Amino acid sequence: MFYEDPTGQAYKETRTDLEATIAGAGTEDLEVVEVIKPIIRQGNRELSSIVQKAIVVVESKSPNKEH
Repeated sequence: MFYEDPTGQAYKETRTDLEATIAGAGTEDLEVVEVIKPIIRQGNRELSSIVQKAIVVVESKSPNKEH
């Protein structure tokens, strides 16, 4: 088993290894800014299965654009 820290990684709604809370106003170009619980994986780094999803906070890297 090993831990994976997703800090700084891009976040998309299709990711199955993260449960995210969005901070701030923007919802585009999201990035993991805080990890509450890391991803725990079983196996080796090339081929592994998820034992625990990460719980993270994500925030937009782009400045807030008003339309």
